[in-house]
Amino acid sequence: MVKRCIDTGVCKVNVATELKIAFADAVKKYFGDHPDANDPRKYIVPGKAAMREVVQAKIRMCGSEGKA
Repeated sequence: MVKRCIDTGVCKVNVATELKIAFADAVKKYFGDHPDANDPRKYIVPGKAAMREVVQAKIRMCGSEGKA
């Protein structure tokens, strides 16, 4: 449906909520696996990786891969 909307002229697709959820879920999992963690340089890494996956999927979904 998103691809169809883009094909008909939609030029802005919001994904912030999906990014926040992916980040938060990954950080929660990290803390579950490392309950004594307290260094943001460590727990931010899986959060950023989860967001990267969502962004890559959205870029592909929107047909924008390789168009930078």
